Amino acid sequence: MMRVSLFRFNKSRKEKGLPPVKIGCGINSGPVVAGQIGSDERMEYTVIGDAVNLASRTEALNKPFATDILITENTYNLIKDKVIVEEMPGVHVKGKTDAIKMFAVINLKGKVRPATLAEVRKIIGTQAPDLSKVNTDDEEKKYKIQAQ
Repeated sequence: MMRVSLFRFNKSRKEKGLPPVKIGCGINSGPVVAGQIGSDERMEYTVIGDAVNLASRTEALNKPFATDILITENTYNLIKDKVIVEEMPGVHVKGKTDAIKMFAVINLKGKVRPATLAEVRKIIGTQAPDLSKVNTDDEEKKYKIQAQ
């Protein structure tokens, strides 16, 4: 639904001569600590934990993968009967010893289009990247894409 809404929003922006808005969503599932953190002067509701950190790193991978919605294997295992995905190359993430499996979300099962990652990329206005040329040596070095 997010992708469809953004597509429609960007269509109207294009008609006005405005640049498109792009998103990246990273979803992971796991235990978190949630609650109010702060002081009497400023309180903020937040979540912390390993699952949150992995979700953040997952979101950051949308740009090099030229995707808009990525999920981890943890989430995929919970919803695999409901979604169409394409497995991405394994990713070595800061703080993890083993490569993490990532999946690009294509669509909900039972929906006709998009049916492939190529169709998703056309909708969101990206091109399939040459992953051998992706520079993962970013400032925080949060991930390293595994060679295929």
